[in-house]
Amino acid sequence: MRFFTILILLQVAVLSKAQNKIVLQPVLEYKFHTNQVESYSFFANNLTWRVLPKNFTESNVVNFGLKVGRKSKYLGSYLGFIVDNNRLKNQLQIFDNNALIAAYHFDKTYRYIRITNHYDFFILGRDTVNANKKLYSQLLFTIGGDLSIPIFNRLEIDQKKVQSNNYTFNFENIYGNVIAKQFFISIGLTYKIINRKNNNIINLGVNYRFTQRNFRGINSNLKVTQTELNNVDKTYYFNWSASNSGLYITISKDIGF
Repeated sequence: MRFFTILILLQVAVLSKAQNKIVLQPVLEYKFHTNQVESYSFFANNLTWRVLPKNFTESNVVNFGLKVGRKSKYLGSYLGFIVDNNRLKNQLQIFDNNALIAAYHFDKTYRYIRITNHYDFFILGRDTVNANKKLYSQLLFTIGGDLSIPIFNRLEIDQKKVQSNNYTFNFENIYGNVIAKQFFISIGLTYKIINRKNNNIINLGVNYRFTQRNFRGINSNLKVTQTELNNVDKTYYFNWSASNSGLYITISKDIGF
């Protein structure tokens, strides 16, 4: 609640500044985000089981969106939406005397909508146009809040059967993303390149987006049934998840009006 109050006060500060400029900001993002399971292994029923999550996973898609904002000399405020993604990538390997006899790979990406509200604060660089130079730059501190809204919430089932010399493995994976909306906080830096006419050429940004709660973007519940030659069954369960939090590399441009 306190953070929402700060955002409102920042909005009032921007709107109260003289010489505000309205801008439209197309945005492209590339995301690196985290899975919430550590790599581990265990020995059970004469076999070695290894879980190999990709704990820092890069996106396999590009985020895109559009913001509208107002900016003054040292402060900017933006509101918009971005189509974001959440990727979960894991692998289960089963070994018999160091020989790989079965494996299950999981790699899934879900899309969701981010309603974003962020603010830029001038840190350093030229704050006025120098007619003798073609380009100048600014470094800005960025802070904001995002609301994530899932656009896909149906559970799916993936089944796979693997036969080895001594065992049969049945994999049944139920997965999907959570349906809850969630508020996130983002902080970062933006580097702006501007020409002598005070028109923005490009913005390059890096920021980290996170939440205080253990919010899961994708859940994967894998059930593995191991059947021996004598038809004795052993069942194992693996629960994986990926967070919507992550590191974002951003390219954008301010189009002034």
